[in-house]
Amino acid sequence: MAFKLGSKTFIVEYDGDEHYRNSLQIKRDIEKDEAARKLDYEVIRVPYWIQIDSKMLYHYFGIKEKIQQDFHL
Repeated sequence: MAFKLGSKTFIVEYDGDEHYRNSLQIKRDIEKDEAARKLDYEVIRVPYWIQIDSKMLYHYFGIKEKIQQDFHL
């Protein structure tokens, strides 16, 4: 997910367990992060064990908003 907040662009990656145990995936993530930073984007990697909720939004971005989660399959 990518979004702008003011003049800053954020890329938020929600990383599953393969991002921590698969060396090829880790290498791709490093390359992707470097490319994003060259464009002056801030990359935030969220581990799969962290719930994306209002507290997380405030912690990383200083945004006080209520996140409504809706799980559709």
